[in-house]
Amino acid sequence: MHIRKHKYCLISLIFVVNSINIFIARPHKVPGRWQLIFYLLLVSVSQLVAQHQDYIVVDQEGNGDFITLTAAINSLPMYNYERTSIFIKNGIYKEKVLIKQDNITLEGEDRECTIIQYNQLRSDWEESKDAIGPAVINLQGDDIIIKNLTVKNTQPEIGPHAFAIYGTSTRTILLDCDIMSNGGDTVSLWNYKSGMYYHANCRFWGAVDFVCPRGW
Repeated sequence: MHIRKHKYCLISLIFVVNSINIFIARPHKVPGRWQLIFYLLLVSVSQLVAQHQDYIVVDQEGNGDFITLTAAINSLPMYNYERTSIFIKNGIYKEKVLIKQDNITLEGEDRECTIIQYNQLRSDWEESKDAIGPAVINLQGDDIIIKNLTVKNTQPEIGPHAFAIYGTSTRTILLDCDIMSNGGDTVSLWNYKSGMYYHANCRFWGAVDFVCPRGW
């Protein structure tokens, strides 16, 4: 469970540590039962701090925090003020995802072996819309970083619009990624008023307008 109460936990932890220091300095003045209470409180607060995660592991084999990227994203609070890294272990993740939260990093274990893929024509989505969006990865949150992985729209037709990444957010960064589609508009980041985007060391595949930017 993703816990966002670490500030309060740390304050409590500082209090407990200071109390323990008093015990060490003047143990003969502290009753034994109070020492036990404070030690138990220290253990409890330490467990709460350990539960706070800014780093989540997705592994479809079950050796992480979640087995799907969707579950990992849905575990985050809507108002995500601190950067959270989601590390995705190698595998083919056949899912379509929506990121509404800000300050998320998606990082693959291996660029060629960590693959997020889905079969989605834009025209099919327009005919029967779902809440996720028309792309494999749909971005509504700001300050998203995607790095060291492959995103693939697996629909087979050559030419029609088939987004791999679609977004209306700003400050989106793509690093060391392979973004692939047989259709057009593979990478479509479309905040035309205030969108700012940065791509580095990426390979993009697609038909016409395989990079279709609307922003800066």
